[in-house]
Amino acid sequence: KEVVKKKKKKEEKGKDEKAATKEKSTKKKPKKKSDEGATKEEKTANPSGVTRLFVGNLPWSIDDEGLSKGLGCELPHIKYITDKETKQFYGSAFVDCGTAATAARVVALNGTKIGGRPVKIAYAPPRPGDVWPPPKATAKPQRAKTQRPEGGTTKLFIGNVAYEADEDKVLELFSSVAPSGLKAARWLSDKATGEFRGSGFLEFYTIEEADAAIE
Repeated sequence: KEVVKKKKKKEEKGKDEKAATKEKSTKKKPKKKSDEGATKEEKTANPSGVTRLFVGNLPWSIDDEGLSKGLGCELPHIKYITDKETKQFYGSAFVDCGTAATAARVVALNGTKIGGRPVKIAYAPPRPGDVWPPPKATAKPQRAKTQRPEGGTTKLFIGNVAYEADEDKVLELFSSVAPSGLKAARWLSDKATGEFRGSGFLEFYTIEEADAAIE
């Protein structure tokens, strides 16, 4: 009888442990908070008080007045981003909105069009080593057409490319002058963020194709 009682208690204990394990396993893990349900105001909130913004996909023709008008505010400081070697304008800039409240309002305009192009707007607090505000006014470089090298070239710089464009769209653009396609394409991106800068270098198979592309 004593053996039977011990066996029965052991079976009951096993059932209790199994039931406890099952109950524990059926408890759902807490879901991580997601910003999918966040309002536009919450997504563009500016708790850190950042006043510097990145503005990308700007048209080549943009100037200080047009940029200020497009963002709907005065911009105490504007720094146009250019290639260090060619000094070509990348179609993007850093701007200072003056106040955190104004910056938050401007960030909410992300995706709206300036000069017919949907601009990308994001907070861009100065990183360690950045000189901000700029020591002096940095006027946007004028877009100057470079002289054709003697003997011609098969390599061209292309800028102000839409952020949503891909290589297939670029090939389609030049398909009438380069039926064989491009020999090579090198796109420029921001070293810190890895984001496409809207420009790059294209190489054609012949000088004649490159000349036709310029035209």
